[in-house]
Amino acid sequence: MGLLSEIGLVLLICGIPVAQGFSYERPEEWRNENPSCDGKSQSPINIDYNENDVLMQDIISLKWNGYENTPDIMTGANNGHTIKIIPKWADESRRPYLSGGPLSSRYVLQESHFHWGADNNVGSEHTVNGKKFVLEAHMVHWKLDYGSFSAAVEQPDGLAVVGSFYDINNIQDKCSCAVNDIVNIASILSEEGKDADIVPFPISKFDVVNTTDVIASYQGSLTTPGCNEAVTWMLAIHGYPISEVQMKVLRSVQLHHGENHNYRPVQPLNGRQVSFFH
Repeated sequence: MGLLSEIGLVLLICGIPVAQGFSYERPEEWRNENPSCDGKSQSPINIDYNENDVLMQDIISLKWNGYENTPDIMTGANNGHTIKIIPKWADESRRPYLSGGPLSSRYVLQESHFHWGADNNVGSEHTVNGKKFVLEAHMVHWKLDYGSFSAAVEQPDGLAVVGSFYDINNIQDKCSCAVNDIVNIASILSEEGKDADIVPFPISKFDVVNTTDVIASYQGSLTTPGCNEAVTWMLAIHGYPISEVQMKVLRSVQLHHGENHNYRPVQPLNGRQVSFFH
């Protein structure tokens, strides 16, 4: 199977048809074809956080293993719903993985993608105390014990997604480490359905890697159809900087149906527990 065919397969497995299918204008209709989207453990959610919240002290630190290993191949894809960055390593032992924190096993990196809105008042999928950020980045991982992404996505503990937020800061020396790479990739992939090879860079450039920020964690779902309730979410509470100019490039990316946003509204918590740790 060729690399681009693999990418298409990965996007399909994730419940994201390539440049077709569901609409962000009518997310309430997703349940019609994907009953899981009407489940009781859906994502995203609003995170209520107080600086005085007690952090979990009985949990070991989240470990970022191998994220400095530059991929052998890196491909970007605009599937009409988001921009994806898909890294590949010839030697699978060099593929980055998460351990520790709320995770009971190793979770290997699959891909990264992004969610944004039409203006600076919207963009992120999750919110913190009701606040919406202009951009939310997701780093998707799957549990190595299950042998493949396609098997893991069917399991209640199969996936782990690290989320990070970005907010407007136009001061040049405050630019986030990975933002320039994200924006350059978005400019290359502005046309819906386009994919391209990218000059590989280590995933450790993403700001959230090895963060010392407070992380909120809860059990939820994919935020696109089929909305599989398979995700341990870990979200860095505070935002990283991005400029107006950089967001303008991201907002120029063509999405399916001519949509100007790609975020799902927050879903009911339904009694789920949100934990906080470093």
